[in-house]
Amino acid sequence: MPFSNKGKDVTKKRETISRRQFLVSGAAVGAGLFGLSLLGRDGKPRALKQPKPNRLAKRLAVVHGENPREMTRRAIAELGGMDKLVSAGDVVVIKPNMAWDRPPELGANTNPDVVSALIEMCLEAGSAKVKVFDNTPSPNPRSSYEASGIAAAARRAGADVHFIRPGGFPVLPIPDGEALQEWAFYEEAVLADEVDVLINVPVAKHHSTSRLTMGLKFLRTSVDHGTAFDIAGKGIANPSAMFLSAAMMFEYAFRLNIEAKLIHEAVSSSLDKNFTTEDISDNNPRKTSEVGEWIVNYILKRNI
Repeated sequence: MPFSNKGKDVTKKRETISRRQFLVSGAAVGAGLFGLSLLGRDGKPRALKQPKPNRLAKRLAVVHGENPREMTRRAIAELGGMDKLVSAGDVVVIKPNMAWDRPPELGANTNPDVVSALIEMCLEAGSAKVKVFDNTPSPNPRSSYEASGIAAAARRAGADVHFIRPGGFPVLPIPDGEALQEWAFYEEAVLADEVDVLINVPVAKHHSTSRLTMGLKFLRTSVDHGTAFDIAGKGIANPSAMFLSAAMMFEYAFRLNIEAKLIHEAVSSSLDKNFTTEDISDNNPRKTSEVGEWIVNYILKRNI
């Protein structure tokens, strides 16, 4: 995703947002974010990015094989080659999934050979610097970086691998935002003086609500989503995804489609009636147990 510069000054207070709100508002973020700026230490505006045209083929490349590095190179070649995206002197950010403390064999993170192949191609195309980072759920990201195999592979390929800086999330307004008017975005992924090209490299996995995790959900790590450690034991976690995961089990494992549909209906009804936790409800938010009981009672009343 290459960018150019444009913008105006911003500084705002942070509020909270749920994963559901993020997905709903993703189009607004994509359309409105990359036309802003904020002040640097010298008082001058620091511009953010706007997508700019590139010469990659506008099509989907599908490759098969047993060597991830070679497959990655073939896929990029099918789209015209990395030099159609990366120009000489560009600073490139490669955003893989290395959030989980799991080895490559388990497939929880992006394959390290895919990441190293992308780094090599960016440098071959003339990139001045390639950065690799991820926002992990753990307060200590080192174990995930190393266990995934990505950190070591990226360093060998010539990339700058570092951790997300907790203070690197300025809050930015989103012009014409509907579900989301402002939020904190990671500056190394959006500021003009930090990055020229952003390459999003998710690993495709199933998910309880989106069914398949790909680019949109994955780029949420570029905003300040934090972890769940700060809400443990407070009774404010949203239980909707747990119920929707059960619905998937009913539908796909047991072929109980009627029951699965009822669970979806119950969760949707709780959202429609604003009977939900504080991550979604701004008016009279409920505790986790209250929302759970409401959904269970809705299902029991249907008596199917």
